Amino acid sequence: MLCHRAENERLQIQMRTQRTELELKTAEMSLLQGHCETLEASLNETQNKLAQYKGFLEIDADHVQLTGQKLGSGAYADVLVGVWRNVEVAVKTFHDLITTRHSIPVFKREVDVAS
Repeated sequence: MLCHRAENERLQIQMRTQRTELELKTAEMSLLQGHCETLEASLNETQNKLAQYKGFLEIDADHVQLTGQKLGSGAYADVLVGVWRNVEVAVKTFHDLITTRHSIPVFKREVDVAS
């Protein structure tokens, strides 16, 4: 009978321990779920803001840092590597003779077609 009582106590301690572990995991899961919901809301907000641009996004040249690495060159422009908001981006820089008031709308159409 003593053997059964000791085994019963051991099982009760084990059950309390597992219940406590389960409560901790449940609380942790709840915190992670809240964090995921916050991230999802932020992502939705960002996607909604991006949808407003509908194809063309002009970025102020002062916000892009050129690395000097050239990706390619064409008749109208060079494509360089730049960094914008800590992300590497391709930057198209027109040759001086090409930047007319007529060439910029053509470039914008090119970007809309490519995106």
